Amino acid sequence: MNTEPDHSNPFESLLRLADADLTPEERIRRAIDVGREYLDVDNGVLSYTAEGRYEVISTNIDSGPYAEGGIVDLDGTWCRHVVTDGEMIGFADAAESPYRDDRALGITGLNCYVGAPVEIDGETYGTLCFSDEDAREEPITERERDFVSVLADWVGHELERDEVDLEALVFDAWETVRTQNGYPSAVPSRGMFTGIVEGTGTVRTRTETADGLRLRIGVDGVDGFDDLAHGQSISVSGVCLTVEEHGRAADSGGGATAPANGTGAWFEVFLAAETVAKTYLGDLRAGDAVNLERAMPADGRFDGHVVQGHVDTVAEVRAIERVGEDWRFTFSIPEGHGRYLVDKGSVTLDGISLTIAEKRDKVFDVAIIPTTYELTTLSEKSAGDPVHLEVDVIAKYVENMLDGYA
Repeated sequence: MNTEPDHSNPFESLLRLADADLTPEERIRRAIDVGREYLDVDNGVLSYTAEGRYEVISTNIDSGPYAEGGIVDLDGTWCRHVVTDGEMIGFADAAESPYRDDRALGITGLNCYVGAPVEIDGETYGTLCFSDEDAREEPITERERDFVSVLADWVGHELERDEVDLEALVFDAWETVRTQNGYPSAVPSRGMFTGIVEGTGTVRTRTETADGLRLRIGVDGVDGFDDLAHGQSISVSGVCLTVEEHGRAADSGGGATAPANGTGAWFEVFLAAETVAKTYLGDLRAGDAVNLERAMPADGRFDGHVVQGHVDTVAEVRAIERVGEDWRFTFSIPEGHGRYLVDKGSVTLDGISLTIAEKRDKVFDVAIIPTTYELTTLSEKSAGDPVHLEVDVIAKYVENMLDGYA
């Protein structure tokens, strides 16, 4: 199992750690790496603090007073503020923060710092902190602060060695900070799809935030979508997203108010900045249609092929031709992805499981039957429109296993 940090989605890395066959000490060490990678800083330290001392329990630092096993005076560290106040502090540049004259700057030489308390049985055990000698150009975001809080809670449970469901802990801890801050969930969805679209929804509202985009999608009349749950995975035109809020137009809680023409059931999802950048969902406007599929249950019928909801690239509709009762769509092959596409092989376009009819130079064709055309957003596509493309994951595994062989 791959448990290397994922800078773009640290919660995904934590979920992999929760499933990994590791000792608590190994999990903590790797969780520190997750935090360092996400915050883009050099140092990560778990400390034990008691009687004025600061003892390093786990870290990536391999030498000096802050290497594992090192003990220094707590009073000379940034972490003394975390211990004294019992809450997180963080700054990207000490010189531009309220701590510009703090003695810890001269003693530690650390200009960038984020730290949170670690508790065991309701008592402060120590701190989990991330730091760098160099100031960070970007300010510490609320999302980053919230993640460090979740990570500190996660580490506290590891130290207790409780028989806890660490995967559930990641979700529960984030839900706590989300509720406290009114902040959208960044927890990754955990579903797998088949590419058999269940219906189309309609974008009702879009709300841009400092860290991404929130969409409210109307699903009135789509079978199975009137009984959604918080945290459920939904493929939205091929992009795996997590349900944050759900209800009906008459509800008053949670997200943006539905427009007057938006009636019936709805759900809301949050798109992180990376998702907005790598998909075309950020270009959607109120009234646009999207393909929808709920994650397949373990005992569900498997009618398509394995679809992860991880968009590989965005392709373009090049041509649409009516052939009898069917349709023939021609799509571009984005650079670097042609090797994953083969005649009669599977491909996912906007969340739809399809078969490649013919692969040609820089383009490929797909035959669309009337049912697929009518029940998906393909009926609204024109030449030049974008589509999300996810290649068959089996092709990626084969390529990886053969890597290095002649």
